[in-house]
Amino acid sequence: MSEQTISTTTPPTSGAVSEPLQPLRAALLAAAERHARAETTQADQEYERRVTEARGEADRLRAAARAEGERDAEQLRVEQRARARRRARATVLAEQRRALDELRHEVERRLTRLWNDQATGSALRDRLVETARADLGEKVDISDLPEGGIVATADHALATYRLADLADQVIDALGAELTGLWTP
Repeated sequence: MSEQTISTTTPPTSGAVSEPLQPLRAALLAAAERHARAETTQADQEYERRVTEARGEADRLRAAARAEGERDAEQLRVEQRARARRRARATVLAEQRRALDELRHEVERRLTRLWNDQATGSALRDRLVETARADLGEKVDISDLPEGGIVATADHALATYRLADLADQVIDALGAELTGLWTP
């Protein structure tokens, strides 16, 4: 077997080794600290930039959402007002129609009373016969209608003069006076 030599010398202490390397070590540590500070500063700036961008984007999104919400609300308000105006107009027209129908029925009832009255009925019939002759000619055959009025026939022509039609003519003749009932 061969003999090996084992060194029993102790390694140099760190203080002894570090003295010549101390300036290098200090320079490396200073460079590492500068680099770390620069990285930290850069990371902080990047963080602030991104936070600022995110806040700006959030503000833009909120403003856009608010504007869109306001547009939607305005459109809804316009649509609701239009529906309300249509409903109001429909109500007014329905009431006008009801009043007109009531007036027409009242005129027809009064004409029926006049028709059935001996004193006025013959005069009303005579006026309807005159109208029939003016429309169809002098040679007309006249028949009375059970609900009031006449039927006139002449040379293949037929005309009916009902009290209900006469009531409509009376209402139509009111024209502007009737329209005045609906306007303030």
